Amino acid sequence: MANFFTPTISGLIMLVSAIPPAYIVYLLQNERDNLVVPWFQISMLCGLVWSISFGLIALVESPILRFVITNVYIIAVPLSAISWFIFCYEFTFRKAIPKRVFLLFVPVVFLFVFSWFNPYNLIYTVEYPYLTEEILIPANQGSIRPVINVGMGYLLVIMSAGMVLGEWMSSPQKVRKTQAQFIFISTVILAILGMIKVLDIVPPYFDPTPIGWTLSSLLFAISIKRYHFLQLSSAAPNQIINEIQEIIIILNPNGIIADLNCAAADVLDIEVGMTESEFKIQNPEYRSVINGYSSTPIEINSNNITRVLDKQSSVLEYTHGAEGEIIILRDITELNKKERELREQNERLDEFVNEVTHDLRGPLTVASGHLELAKMEDDSIEHLNKVQNAHQRIEQLVQDARAKARGNDDLTREQLSLSESARTAWKNIDTATVSLEIEDDRTVEADSGQILRLLENLFRNSVEHGGKNVTVRVGSTSSGFFVADTGPGIPEDKRQRIFERNVTYSDQGTGYGLAIVMDIIDDHGWSISVQESEEGGARFEIAVIEPGEQST
Repeated sequence: MANFFTPTISGLIMLVSAIPPAYIVYLLQNERDNLVVPWFQISMLCGLVWSISFGLIALVESPILRFVITNVYIIAVPLSAISWFIFCYEFTFRKAIPKRVFLLFVPVVFLFVFSWFNPYNLIYTVEYPYLTEEILIPANQGSIRPVINVGMGYLLVIMSAGMVLGEWMSSPQKVRKTQAQFIFISTVILAILGMIKVLDIVPPYFDPTPIGWTLSSLLFAISIKRYHFLQLSSAAPNQIINEIQEIIIILNPNGIIADLNCAAADVLDIEVGMTESEFKIQNPEYRSVINGYSSTPIEINSNNITRVLDKQSSVLEYTHGAEGEIIILRDITELNKKERELREQNERLDEFVNEVTHDLRGPLTVASGHLELAKMEDDSIEHLNKVQNAHQRIEQLVQDARAKARGNDDLTREQLSLSESARTAWKNIDTATVSLEIEDDRTVEADSGQILRLLENLFRNSVEHGGKNVTVRVGSTSSGFFVADTGPGIPEDKRQRIFERNVTYSDQGTGYGLAIVMDIIDDHGWSISVQESEEGGARFEIAVIEPGEQST
């Protein structure tokens, strides 16, 4: 073995072993924004310097030049251990190293400074090290180098291995387990090769430890190529996205799930390393989530519950022009519900305005008509009284509308005369050429304002659809009362829809009159039916169900 490892061969092997770490440093030059990458690169650079400096020490014959190179070498060793420790820490805990850890570099600084002057032979245990012909790498008795290089170095390597082993054993993500496995194996290799050197198993001019960086570089090259190592879950972004409540899924350029946050893991049957097809099989109701770049709401039906998710997806740029995808799903179910409620509220407000407008149209028409008559006649007292009555009715309708808008629209029931209510309602509409007949009277327990609105709208419906000479009759029945007219009537096939809003079969109709009637009927707990009158017109029968009778 000693015959093979001549200084020249050893030096060449060490120089060649620096190539893979150099390539890895170059490969990750565009990934320095990821938290763990800078320290991974620094550890590779330290291994590279270690290999090159040791190789040159074995090849160079000049004592002074060898001395200079050795001074570089002796700090590359502890720097390699420190940078590897920091890399393992940030990989494991997914956060930046605490600033106090940088105190580890203090002994290295002193080591480098003292190496040039070698006070009290603390660094090199030979006189005039810059003139000696022997290789200065061995740390003879009396040197402080073993404390820093071996003692501190191996302690950091052991701590690194422990941290990564814990991540390997505890991480629920398959790909992250693989990453931790690679790092742990690399750490063990570095420790074993370093121990071979410490135990003097190899010649003094050969150090197998930097070869560990070469093997690590090859392992990471495979991992970077196959598993997108260090691109899958960089520590700082991962820590941030786990605090976000929205579901976040990251796809690598091959369409494989490269990362996800806790919210995604809680909701979906998903894990890092899963392919698109595997995701769709495991989450059939979420098939449309991974379906190209789009920004559109998605409805998810799961366990008889419908949820609405807002999907935002965009391109995620990897190295060398490769493109992945980041998908963000935000649960907008409650927002959608509130928007729907607001829409319905606006629709109700629109209906309310239309109803008020419809109700006011009657007394306004009466007031306008009698004002015109008052202008043309000398004795206008009667017309002005009717205008005053119309204005009073308008004021009452406005007060009712205001109470309803404020939510104070509870019914005030009282015993009312059907005939008196019918005559009052008749005065509030334009009935110049039509007539009202009241067959009999009965008492109705109702809200006075609402019973007027009901009768006004039924009368106005008869006037609008019955023509100029229509006659309207009001009378009692065994269960309530009726309103009938002598108009054309309502065909049977249309009777089911006439109480719906915006439904009208007249050019002058608004589609709100009978809808208002139905609302008043419902508020009182009554019922209404549409029949044909004796004259062939329309007949509305209202069954008055008293509050005490409703529960029977």
